[in-house]
Amino acid sequence: MPDGTTAVGMKVTQHKLGDLFPMNGKNVGGFVDVISKVSDEIIVGATLNSGNSVFKSAFARFDLGKGFIANLRKEGTAPFKGDVFWQEEQFRGHASHSTVGCTFDSSLPQVIDRVSYTCTSAGWTLNPSVSWKTRKVDLVASALCSDDTRVTVTAKGDGSSNIKVEHQLASDTLLSVKSDGVDTKGMVLEMDHHLDRKNTVKPRFDVGARSFSLAWVHCLDPVRSFAAAGAPPMRGPSSSSSAARAPVLSSSNFAQPGQFSGLPASDSGRQSTLSTPLLLEKGDSEGRTLTVKVQPRKYVAVELEGSRDGDWAVSLWSPWGELSGSSLSIGRKMLM
Repeated sequence: MPDGTTAVGMKVTQHKLGDLFPMNGKNVGGFVDVISKVSDEIIVGATLNSGNSVFKSAFARFDLGKGFIANLRKEGTAPFKGDVFWQEEQFRGHASHSTVGCTFDSSLPQVIDRVSYTCTSAGWTLNPSVSWKTRKVDLVASALCSDDTRVTVTAKGDGSSNIKVEHQLASDTLLSVKSDGVDTKGMVLEMDHHLDRKNTVKPRFDVGARSFSLAWVHCLDPVRSFAAAGAPPMRGPSSSSSAARAPVLSSSNFAQPGQFSGLPASDSGRQSTLSTPLLLEKGDSEGRTLTVKVQPRKYVAVELEGSRDGDWAVSLWSPWGELSGSSLSIGRKMLM
């Protein structure tokens, strides 16, 4: 996104197709996202709603130099929130790097909400964080057990914990098993399987809820290169691990600065059912993907999205067997 560029994303959402006519403010809503790269050091953005309250949120990101980044966010009438972090500059041959940061909330008496530290090296990541108010420590540790297997353990200050094991069964298949501690009743099994250069299937089984869902992702445009399914190769720090990445705040309806997302943030529960294929790394596809996800007796979801400027994004979420209760969302991103 060059300096001085402004990206505008517009979306209209129909929350209940059965009430499509007559169209009115009760069943049709919309918003506009505006995000601008003022310079290499400053990115600002805002989300404007339809309805009585026009202003929804605003954010700003500042590169302070020397590895320091600051993010500031304002949601409607809520207090200011954000984070400040420092990431060690990378040097050739430097095998590890560290990030130190804190999140803040202006409504808190102490302002600082949480302090965190992340250290990543070849094959492992360590991420402790401390709640400034309760002084309780959360810890996320991830390590490669072999070239094909990664184990991530999360232990929270409230006593809860979970374990996630990712195993590359083959070059085109990734298996993920997640459980709450040693309780197998809450286990979740997920698999990403690459059928060919354009198609990926993602079955998911929740043992505790006894629910099954299946997602199919199809790349509509030419694929320039192929990335191993589900995650980067296991031979190094997992780029998919949240602990390995510095925190970034962005406008609620942009996945990251300059990238228009799918469903509106208010549909967060539904938005999580639709995802960009992990199979395709950024830049692998010319832009457009079609994702279909089905959970029997629950819902059917379809999303068409593209990463190129001017691409349309269309999302349809429908309760199982009740088309009139569907939610339709149509949006477009443009550079100005």
